[in-house]
Amino acid sequence: MSPMSASFSIDDLVACARRELAQRYRVYRRLVDQGKMSTEEASREIQLMIAIRENLEAQQQPKLF
Repeated sequence: MSPMSASFSIDDLVACARRELAQRYRVYRRLVDQGKMSTEEASREIQLMIAIRENLEAQQQPKLF
């Protein structure tokens, strides 16, 4: 982990991933409508961010066992 990334809490990272996902929904829809991005590419990129967000959110959860 680089010194810069060590200064961000998991809560900061989750919040950023949530903002990025919301932005992708807005921007990619417009890009698809304009023919600048395919529906498949937009869907893949959104699914990738969902996976990132879910991974980070899982790290927020306390480990019970």
